[in-house]
Amino acid sequence: MTVPVTIASLYCILFYATLHGIGAQLDWDAMTNQRSLQTGDGTSYGAGQDDEGTCSYGNNMANTDGLPWSSGLTMTVAMNDPQFGASVACGMCITFQGTGTGIGTEPIPGGTEWQTALVTNRCPECLFGSIDQAINGNGRWQVQWFATPCPVGNSKLMYSITVIDQYWFSLVVSNTFVPLQLVEYQINGVWWPAARSVNNQWPYHREIGNFNFPLPIRVTSVAGEVLVDTVPSSSGGWGTQQFTDTGIDPKSQIISNYYDVTGPDGSATLAGATETSTGSTVSASTSTSTASSITTVTASASTSTSPLTNVVTTGVTVTSPVTDSVTILSPSNQIVSSPAAYVAPYTVVNYGQCGGNKVYCDMVHDCVDAVWTGATCNAGFQCNRYDATWWQCQPSSKRLSRRMQLR
Repeated sequence: MTVPVTIASLYCILFYATLHGIGAQLDWDAMTNQRSLQTGDGTSYGAGQDDEGTCSYGNNMANTDGLPWSSGLTMTVAMNDPQFGASVACGMCITFQGTGTGIGTEPIPGGTEWQTALVTNRCPECLFGSIDQAINGNGRWQVQWFATPCPVGNSKLMYSITVIDQYWFSLVVSNTFVPLQLVEYQINGVWWPAARSVNNQWPYHREIGNFNFPLPIRVTSVAGEVLVDTVPSSSGGWGTQQFTDTGIDPKSQIISNYYDVTGPDGSATLAGATETSTGSTVSASTSTSTASSITTVTASASTSTSPLTNVVTTGVTVTSPVTDSVTILSPSNQIVSSPAAYVAPYTVVNYGQCGGNKVYCDMVHDCVDAVWTGATCNAGFQCNRYDATWWQCQPSSKRLSRRMQLR
């Protein structure tokens, strides 16, 4: 017997699929690719909004915002609708940077320095690539970002039961190294795949039998890693497992800006890839910042006389020879000579850091409160003081940054 498919039934199927996120997958490869950053607008929707977040991590649901995975992060954010999907981006950590361009009176905090955030909410009006910050602010400012594992350290998965009675329960999984792709419950010896709700919960309605706690659970990450664990009680609790596989292609990485660079189990999570450029070899080496344990890929010493071309290191493009000139200013904004030590010239991205004694300075060379040796800006830009510790490639018309002019 053939059952006719009506337009109404198709709409019902599509609605159900959308509601439960069927077919929705997180594009982890694209989001973690540091060589092709996600770009969009950075906005803000107010501080203290996490309790109402779509991902159910707030105090009114799982109450997991304060777990280890958010330690050291700058803030929480809401992800744009196209990339949020049906909550597939929940629990994703990102590293983001404001480019300095936009409208409003309160730019992205921290200027153009890289910051980290945890996705806990959905921004339905945001366009692809955009993020909405859970802070007080205004305006629309350009941002660029990439996804990164969360700083869970040696902690385990957290299971939170948000609703339960004799007929059903709903569970939130949090404190994950990387986002989740699938949750399954073992009922009567059978693994049953739960349907993820639009608010990032994994309910079970006795579809294949009664449930009891402790309850065996099988979780799969976006990297494809599968863990078998146990939900300890009807109120949830800590599990005994944690993901260790980042699922990140090392060739897509320039810097890994998450804190636990070795992974929760002590194993290496990112291996540098050797690349070949014209006449030179670029190899992976590690430089650790005391502030944020950032792993960087740097150029090794070249034995060839050919210049480096298109080598990327710590967010700046290294090119040689460099013909653009740069104005070198002292802390008092007087022109000074460059330090004597030789550093291969490189070009800093527009509005990028080109000097100063914070953030990336210890990953490039010695920290100095001046323009870094070898740093040049693109044509039409020059390296000016941005604040007391930061120098930035700004349009040449800006002799001083706006912040300095207003002092």
